[in-house]
Amino acid sequence: MPLPPACLSAQRCIDEFVRGGGDADLIAATLDGLLELDETQLGPAEAAAELAARHIADCPHCRPWHDARDPARAAWRARTARYCCAAMFEAVNEPRARPTFSFALFRNEDPCWRIDGQWSFARYCPWCGKPLPERAFEPGNAGD
Repeated sequence: MPLPPACLSAQRCIDEFVRGGGDADLIAATLDGLLELDETQLGPAEAAAELAARHIADCPHCRPWHDARDPARAAWRARTARYCCAAMFEAVNEPRARPTFSFALFRNEDPCWRIDGQWSFARYCPWCGKPLPERAFEPGNAGD
């Protein structure tokens, strides 16, 4: 099935922007949904690339193109998609993060989110406000 014209246009815009010496890291962060830029602060090429990146980040038709550009980042995106937000992913997976979050079963039966190793029974993500699951975000990440 052919891609919609908006997809082809967005993909072409990103390719041309990067080939023309545009900031590939900026586009990668925008494609991964980690960054949203203010178009009023960008030049015309950057603004067009940022809009194209937003389209690609949200478009299921563009996902294969996006994943094929960088398979390692595709695997990272799949892993981070299990979390409520990027900040929680870092708090669970980065030992130097502050605060750190970990999942454990209190007394081997009650689900508990620990903060900096302390039993806290946190119920909501402090960054995005979404309810925390009653299990680890990833299989095998339950500690203690």
